Amino acid sequence: MSAPPSPSDDVVIRSIEPRDLDRILRINEANVPEVGSVDADRMAFIVAESPIALVADIGDEVVGFCLVLAGDSTYDSVNYRWFTERYDAFMYLDRVAVDSSARGRGVGSALYAEVDRQMAAIDGAEHLVFLMIRRPP
Repeated sequence: MSAPPSPSDDVVIRSIEPRDLDRILRINEANVPEVGSVDADRMAFIVAESPIALVADIGDEVVGFCLVLAGDSTYDSVNYRWFTERYDAFMYLDRVAVDSSARGRGVGSALYAEVDRQMAAIDGAEHLVFLMIRRPP
């Protein structure tokens, strides 16, 4: 198995802004079933609940995003609730998605590296947890 691609110099990671919501929703829906389908209101709610809410830009285009919730969120996902019932100090990676045009360019690696950097500065963020779907339905 080969190593994941290193982030290229043209990938810029930044916080999600309201103007990004339509684009991240399109990327999300293009990545179903690897991520769950949501509507615009649900996406806005998850972004608002996420202390780490990032996009990856290449040039002027959003090509990926990542949402990480704290363990005390009001998020009602069954998968998220499973972790809240078992663990105290954690951050929950709810979704990460990359546009097909940007795959293999290190976008995911850059997003994960920034999540790691930001988690180091958050008290109580001892573990990053997530659900991994090995075989989508």
